[in-house]
Amino acid sequence: MKRALIALCCLAAAAVVGCGPKLPDGMPKLYPTAVTITSDGQPVPDAPVQAFMPGFTWPIAGVTDASGRAVLSVQGQFPGAPAGELTVTVRKLRIVDGPTKQAQPDPPEDYGEHLAWSAQVQAEEEQFLLGGEEYTDAENSPLKITVVKGKNDLSLEIPSDEVQIKFATK
Repeated sequence: MKRALIALCCLAAAAVVGCGPKLPDGMPKLYPTAVTITSDGQPVPDAPVQAFMPGFTWPIAGVTDASGRAVLSVQGQFPGAPAGELTVTVRKLRIVDGPTKQAQPDPPEDYGEHLAWSAQVQAEEEQFLLGGEEYTDAENSPLKITVVKGKNDLSLEIPSDEVQIKFATK
């Protein structure tokens, strides 16, 4: 009975301490970090968010939910971010379908027709980037967060201006 009680206590202690994945060698301690992205005070849903820190070589990323909140993780498997100042990028696209997709929303089943339809749809669609391209570039993004030891629930605002993205055509 006494051994069973000791084993139960050990299991409970392990659950409290946590049995998360072991961090790779050289990776500093990570702290729970979420960042909420808004534009004109409104949440920005479904936007990929990345964070960058000089000297930290592992990717830090998340995707905003309907409330604009992205929970950051490293390499998609280690929850959190390292302590310090991070530069944040956000890429939120709005796509406007052209006349081909509006007239025929589903692609043709024939492979050749499908390829032609896809090329035409892509050539006609317009893409708009919320906030502008500087918010997608780690070297130029003005978005900064400071992660501290403990839990971090941070907020960032991006402009509501949209910039049309032009693609080179053949």
